[in-house]
Amino acid sequence: MSYTCNIDFPYIAPIDEFLSMLESYGSPTILSYKNIGPAGGNPNFTLQFDSLQKITNFLNDFYPESSDDPEFIDSLIQQI
Repeated sequence: MSYTCNIDFPYIAPIDEFLSMLESYGSPTILSYKNIGPAGGNPNFTLQFDSLQKITNFLNDFYPESSDDPEFIDSLIQQI
């Protein structure tokens, strides 16, 4: 079983820090990358993780302001 999420990557964040962050969560598969995301701004990544715990921990770290809102984090995760 695997899990996916779509994230908007802020232009102000260094890409090498983002890639290092992905490595620390088991190097999830990057299923897609769009230079201009759906809202017309930030790049958008679709990531695939092999465990619910890894994707949840990653999203809590990526969105620290929402880490105390499990409903928000859960809304970002799709099981495939």
